[in-house]
Amino acid sequence: MPYFDHLPKEFEVGTPIVTTDVPLNSTYIKDYQLGIAKKQWNKSDLNDVVSNSEMYIENCMKYRYKLSTKQRVEQFLEIERERLDDGKK
Repeated sequence: MPYFDHLPKEFEVGTPIVTTDVPLNSTYIKDYQLGIAKKQWNKSDLNDVVSNSEMYIENCMKYRYKLSTKQRVEQFLEIERERLDDGKK
C-alpha cells in the first residue's frame, strides 16, 4: 500500500480523483476505479467522472477503509501471524 499525502482526504469524503499517471498512487486510482489517472485527460474523461460519479464515489468510500488506522493494524497483525506460522514449520 503506497503512502498518500493529499489523497486520503478526498477518498474519505468520496471524491473521485482526476490526476496524471505520474504519481505512485495512479496505479491504485486505476485499479480500484477511484477516478481518472491518465497522462493527458480531456473533456470526455471529465464527463465520464460526472456520468459515473455514483460508481466512483462508491469505490472511494469502499477504498477509504484501506487507509484507516484500523486496517493498518490488521495488516501488521496478519503479517505477524504469518511470520509466526512460518516459524512453526
